[in-house]
Amino acid sequence: MCQNCDLVFNGIDTGIKSGDVLIHKNALQGVTFETTSGDNLLTIYPENTPLTELSLNMLNGVVKFFKNVGGTHTFNIGDSYASGNTGNAYARMSDGGNVTCSGNMKATDFVRWSKEEYKENIKKYNQSALDIIQNTDIYEYNYKKDKETKNIGVVIGEKYKCAKEIINKDKDGVDIGNMLAIAYKAIQEQQEEIEKLKEEVQRLKNVMD
Repeated sequence: MCQNCDLVFNGIDTGIKSGDVLIHKNALQGVTFETTSGDNLLTIYPENTPLTELSLNMLNGVVKFFKNVGGTHTFNIGDSYASGNTGNAYARMSDGGNVTCSGNMKATDFVRWSKEEYKENIKKYNQSALDIIQNTDIYEYNYKKDKETKNIGVVIGEKYKCAKEIINKDKDGVDIGNMLAIAYKAIQEQQEEIEKLKEEVQRLKNVMD
């Protein structure tokens, strides 16, 4: 029993054993909880260590909680939290409002906020949606981490045509909302052309009659 006292462990890997769980100091001045067989359950790194961005590391690194350099926080599940990871499966959520995953996201619906109260600088979009679509090529491809599944879509790169209007702000993907809105406007533009042609056909019929 230790009552009204502190337990101090100065040596690396020195600590407490309780059943099959070891609690000890690690090489980066943090605390590690692991099983006697060596499986990491939880590692805590204080901010004054070389890994200042990493706060918690659980289950052999599969689950991580970060404090980012910019002050935001990230919760990561998976093999890697590196930006642009294409080989390992992961899901990431940050208090900056972003959710990223390397696999499929499924839901009954995905909603983009559209009420006026959420927006500003509102003005009617008058550029030709058909021109934007014509400036974007569609390709078939597979992702490097999934060589079996064929996909159809756009590719962002110097050798490929992809209109800037549909590229997201990070320039690593497409903004589906913008893409759908442009496709919607292109249908409107085509319908206007159809109506003009119908009027012209009717005019010619009247002349011939």
